[in-house]
Amino acid sequence: KRKRKESKMVKVLTDYYTITHHASWFSLATLFCILTFVSTLLGPFFLAFSGERMWTGPKIIYEQPDVSIDSSIMVRTYDGSSFQTFSVDNRFNGEEISSRVPIIKTMEEDLNQDGLTDKVKVEVTVMGNPENVRNIKVGLPFKYSFSDIQEYKTKMMAFISIDTPNGASQVNTFGTLNLSQRTPFRANAKNETETNYDYIENMLRKKPSLTLLDIEREMTSRNETLNYDHTSMVIPRGNQYSTKIKMAIDIPEYQSILYIPSLE
Repeated sequence: KRKRKESKMVKVLTDYYTITHHASWFSLATLFCILTFVSTLLGPFFLAFSGERMWTGPKIIYEQPDVSIDSSIMVRTYDGSSFQTFSVDNRFNGEEISSRVPIIKTMEEDLNQDGLTDKVKVEVTVMGNPENVRNIKVGLPFKYSFSDIQEYKTKMMAFISIDTPNGASQVNTFGTLNLSQRTPFRANAKNETETNYDYIENMLRKKPSLTLLDIEREMTSRNETLNYDHTSMVIPRGNQYSTKIKMAIDIPEYQSILYIPSLE
């Protein structure tokens, strides 16, 4: 028998080959290492300070405000030569010609039964010849508050002005009550508007007799104001002795509120 030839494995010897690089202190490699170390060490601090607005910048939250209409509604009519102011409080008539107290009806509707007003209906009747009315201005006072960010409570007025060149027996308006802010308020800060909650009394301390224009100038100069964004329909002919103003005011379910978070 022939013997089977056994194969022999070839032995391979290996060894490591090491190359060492030496760089001078002023080389690009050294500079890269230094920059990497510095950025790793100081980078988080730089981001924290330069990105401060990431935490304290303005933010928006959406909330339905708690709104209720106040009975001290003011109406001013213009007949082309003189003004007449109608109010339940004679202190607001100022030097303008005062007429009868207006007839005011208000109704607040909670349509989804969540405890917040969803719609406000207002009906105001003022006496006078409607054929002579050329402009109607109405001041609508509201108690306004919200609480998701902080307890915010104040009184504000919304104003509308409607030209009626052909007279006005009845005016119908439909729209939404929106909050407007010039600058955001700081959350968790002391509510500065609480000191001005009863704005009428505060204004009367400065000026014993007020007009609707005085109140409008004061209200529209505040940081937070209310806008009644509406469309109107004027009916020139009808009742010969009075003008009726009917307003349907929707309260937004998601009112945008601009604020700055507090780091406290």
